[in-house]
Amino acid sequence: MFGLMKAKICTQPAGVREARRLAYCGVCKTLGARYGQRSRFLLSHDMVFLAELLEALEPEAAPPQSLNRALRSYNCLALPQEDGSLPMRLRFAAAATLFISEAQLADRRDDAPSRFVDSAAWFLGTPFRKASEDLEAWGVPVQALRALLASQTGRERRAAAMAGRLPAEALLGQVVAPTAEGTGILFGAGARLAGRPDLVPRLEALGREFGKLIYLLDAYEDEAKDARLGEFNAFRTALGVTATPTPAQVEAMGVRVAEAGQNVAAHLEALPLSADRLTLFVTRLQTNLSARLGAACHGAGCSTAAKSPVVQRRRAMVRAQAVVTATLAQSTAWARVLLAPVVLVLALPLAFFFPVWVGPETKLGAAYGLLLNLMFAGQAARQLVKPFRFAAEGPEDLEGLSEGAQEVAHQAKKSGGNGCGDCCDSCDCGDCGDCCGSCDC
Repeated sequence: MFGLMKAKICTQPAGVREARRLAYCGVCKTLGARYGQRSRFLLSHDMVFLAELLEALEPEAAPPQSLNRALRSYNCLALPQEDGSLPMRLRFAAAATLFISEAQLADRRDDAPSRFVDSAAWFLGTPFRKASEDLEAWGVPVQALRALLASQTGRERRAAAMAGRLPAEALLGQVVAPTAEGTGILFGAGARLAGRPDLVPRLEALGREFGKLIYLLDAYEDEAKDARLGEFNAFRTALGVTATPTPAQVEAMGVRVAEAGQNVAAHLEALPLSADRLTLFVTRLQTNLSARLGAACHGAGCSTAAKSPVVQRRRAMVRAQAVVTATLAQSTAWARVLLAPVVLVLALPLAFFFPVWVGPETKLGAAYGLLLNLMFAGQAARQLVKPFRFAAEGPEDLEGLSEGAQEVAHQAKKSGGNGCGDCCDSCDCGDCGDCCGSCDC
């Protein structure tokens, strides 16, 4: 799968950010606990979205506090015991992640055999096998799915041979079918395992549209690369593109991708989701799809004015004091008097430099558990290189942008920011650490 449903949650409430983190870390740690650490490299934003969706549809979803302590920990090395007590949504999303990754490797082997692909398939062979066994034990038709996905290469060859003799929509429907139908089967199985057999048809329909969107978006983004390498591309074949696509052809590709996105949103709206969850998922879809299609950022979530150091220091002090309160809540009065200054001093650096990781209920131990969190490490690295990155960028980076976009970028560079506010203080990208690049604007 591709990372279309990457969460961009800078402006979301703390509860929404924490729910996303628990889903992301939950799938990642379930991968590690059940299938080995190497499988965690295959974590997919789209399968995390599936886990979030299944949780939102569960008849009686357990509160976050009831999750395994290791799942709630910021420490990436803290893995839960694989004893069958992990939530089914996480176990299913982890197994589906590996199954889809195996299918992608097989497809790459068919398209362009290489030692790298063969080595990756060998290295991940055990996790792939265990994931397939788990899916089969849960009633997922793994063999039928494999046969369906394996038909992709043959369909593409037949489509290339029929180019110009079939309408564009018919040809696209032929090559999209394996990904769409396979994704539909997985989404439907997820609904059944989450305790909602009544929603299987709706989830299957959603999965089919989501799989279609993923395939078309991949073809849209890879058009130039496929042309250069001489590989099959659904849009070039369906639209009869023989050289560089014309503006009208590019627009036709984008329109079809956008329509697929609208269909996904319509199927989400047909599910019994709360208004907040529906808005969250649809906005995430639209924001990411607009960015991938090259649309400008128009939301109200961005703030182009970076916060002053004085404001940052004040907010850091408030956060650090909250850490003191949470850490010493169960201590005696004398212990609070003696330990409060120490906890405050230790909490202040994190509260100042990485405020989005220090919430009102964060304890000191959990805060310093961030040192073993890979997402935190990624954000820390970006914070360290941010001054050098902006200093190195020149006016030539703005070529091709609209006048409005160029003005926003110029203002961001003048203020030392990126157009989405101060990364340290306005982004809450707890799922990836890529703060500056993922404001939900």
